[in-house]
Amino acid sequence: MSRLNLSETIDKADDKIYIPKASRSVSNHGRNTSGTRARSKIPTIVSSSQNTAADTSQMSTAKEMTSPPTVWENRSRMTSRSFNSSPSKTRAFNFSSANQRILERQYKNKQNRYMSIQSEIQEKQLSALNMYEEVSQLREKIMAIGGKDPGKIESIKSISGDFSIKFNENYTNNDNNRGNRERAMINLSINKEFASTLQNDLEDYPKGCLTLCEDVINKHSELIKSIDSLNLNEDKKLREFFLKQLNDWRTETESFKVSIEITKKSIEESKSEMTNKVKAMWEEIDVSRFKIRQLETMSNEVVNKLRKKIEAEAEKFNQLRETKDVTDNDLRKTKAVVQELEARIQSDEIKIIKSQEYVKSLKSQLHQNDKIFDNRTRDLNNSLKNAEETIENLENQRNKLEISLIELQDKLTEVQLERDRAIQEARKRIEEENAELNKSSQVEKLNCEIASLNKELITCKDFISEINVQKLSTDQDLECQLEEERARIKDLTQDYQSLQRTFETTQERVIDLEKQVASIYGNDLKNLKDLKDVPKDSWEALEVLKINEELGQEITDLKRKNIELDSSLADAVNKFHQRDQQIHEQAEQIRVLDQMIAYLKNKNHGISTDQEVTKEISTNTEAIQKLYEMVETKELQLTRLEKLVKQMEDQEERAQEQRTRLERRIAQLELALQTKNNKDPRYADYSIYEQAFQAVPSSSRYLDPQTKPRTPEYAYNTRLVQEQVARTLELERNYQKYKQKSQHIECFYNWMVQRSPNFDDLNNSEDYHHSRNRYPNRPTVPHIDVGSYAYQVVDNCAREFKTLNMHYRHKSSRAHSSRSHKPKSSEN
Repeated sequence: MSRLNLSETIDKADDKIYIPKASRSVSNHGRNTSGTRARSKIPTIVSSSQNTAADTSQMSTAKEMTSPPTVWENRSRMTSRSFNSSPSKTRAFNFSSANQRILERQYKNKQNRYMSIQSEIQEKQLSALNMYEEVSQLREKIMAIGGKDPGKIESIKSISGDFSIKFNENYTNNDNNRGNRERAMINLSINKEFASTLQNDLEDYPKGCLTLCEDVINKHSELIKSIDSLNLNEDKKLREFFLKQLNDWRTETESFKVSIEITKKSIEESKSEMTNKVKAMWEEIDVSRFKIRQLETMSNEVVNKLRKKIEAEAEKFNQLRETKDVTDNDLRKTKAVVQELEARIQSDEIKIIKSQEYVKSLKSQLHQNDKIFDNRTRDLNNSLKNAEETIENLENQRNKLEISLIELQDKLTEVQLERDRAIQEARKRIEEENAELNKSSQVEKLNCEIASLNKELITCKDFISEINVQKLSTDQDLECQLEEERARIKDLTQDYQSLQRTFETTQERVIDLEKQVASIYGNDLKNLKDLKDVPKDSWEALEVLKINEELGQEITDLKRKNIELDSSLADAVNKFHQRDQQIHEQAEQIRVLDQMIAYLKNKNHGISTDQEVTKEISTNTEAIQKLYEMVETKELQLTRLEKLVKQMEDQEERAQEQRTRLERRIAQLELALQTKNNKDPRYADYSIYEQAFQAVPSSSRYLDPQTKPRTPEYAYNTRLVQEQVARTLELERNYQKYKQKSQHIECFYNWMVQRSPNFDDLNNSEDYHHSRNRYPNRPTVPHIDVGSYAYQVVDNCAREFKTLNMHYRHKSSRAHSSRSHKPKSSEN
């Protein structure tokens, strides 16, 4: 309801805005406002179908209160004003069009507000109904649980009737036509025939209920008659019971008839009352219509006079408003022009002050940069001297490492010769024993299998003889059992064949492994045919183990030293690159600023205004920013190349780790095979002989003569030394590779500075030549693109990694073949 009140107040405000003087004319006439608070102050008596009898009664009372002489006086005043003004026809036409627009605006506003209020009422009504249903459900639940009744809420009375008002689009037509339409609408809904139709409906309404009641009574009476007609003379008790029931039913039928007659009388009385009320209502409607017609004739004259007065005043108001709008527009344009001019003046003054301050700051920056450049050049010279000294120390250390590696290689050759001698003698022994073992093992296996088959055949024959002795009843059972025995024999023969195949495959594998070992160590054995002495004492084995441990420690020390040298070299190179970049950037800034100052000094005479100076300064600063962006992009390319190299190195390490895992797995499988073979008593001699060539750690408990025999471990130790030497060689190669790579990157950076635009003067400077002369052996880069050079670097790295991978694969295949040769050779 609060929103409805607000809408009414807004409507009143709109009325005051659109027609400010209409209320004054109505008050002079002494007419009261309508009871429904209509929006328009023009007295339109019947505007829509919402007018009721209360409105008509209020209007009639207002008419009685106004006396005829005052009305005629007001009319005479209005006529005198209108005749003295003497408006032309054109002005009257313009006034009518303006009044029409005002009324149309009022009509649209009221229509929109009415529709919004109607939608809000409907939404609230729906939400209230939903809430009522929920509350009633909760009340029922509480009652069902056994709680107290919280009380019933009053149901919402739904607003009956149609809220939609038929808005006339041609609202500005004549009042007579509108009154005729409204009368036609009223006459369509309420006529004299309305009372007769209502009476007929009331008569038809209770007919259905009465007929139903009469039918029920008739059926009840028929049922009683049918029960009377029954012969119940045989059973007296049943007859007495039915007679009592019949008497009760007869009394009930009589009471039903009496109640029906009473209801008929009450319906007829209510019908007569309703018809009387409708007739009285119709008479009141006729009286109200007659009064409305009288009021319409009086109001039309007053409305026409008020409209003429309002049109004249509205015409004057429109003219004044048009002149005011024109003057307001002119003032706004002039104010805007003045503000633009003031803003331009202020911006020009600010630009001049900024340009002066910028020139002063450039001068101060030049002096500061000169001092900073001198200090940094001194620091760089000192750092260069230190870097050269570190490079010399690293080269000396590298030479020492090379000498130590040569010594280790000599020792390795001696150890390899001793290993080859031991291998040659072991091969001879293994070949002799393998020949004997193969023959004896094959014969024994075949004899055992034949004996098992013979036993099975004997059991089968015994079973068949027992079946024949028992003389089974049917031949079918015999045939089934014979088929089962035949299937068993087939399975046994198949198992025997599969065992033979597995034996042949194992023998072929042993032969292949021997061939691989022979191909690997063939060249070494040719040179070692004359050597036959093999160290067999345990003391010599201990000495060899100690030598191997010392070599391993030396190799680990060398690795650590190499890692430390690599890290120190990388730090020195990074520091050098950073300082070199800083020097180049500072030199570029100083050179560009010198050029700008010289250019400005030479062209001060030609520059006329401060705006041209600021433009030139901005162009120069943009060029400097572009140069910085070029340098940053090229530095990013360098970092990307370094990341690619690191990724390749990580990939290489992962591949190496995977190879070591596979080698461990192969060793585990070989050990499992050895344990299986040791369980067989036929291979006891092989297991004792095999211990001489297995990996034995250098500890005291394994060297005890009571636990294991004292045997030399030449094969295991030589392989370990060989692996350590290969790793040291790889580290040295990586060191050289990274050294070359750093030189390539530095050369690429210098080439980038040389090829980039706006750096021609810098390449000719003394600092640039000094930085290039520090590495005289550096490879020169021809005129190529940045992308092509980057791809060349990546291709070279990839080739190096491929060669390393091939080397590792070859070494792992050799190690695998040597490991697989040990147990298989002993089997043969």
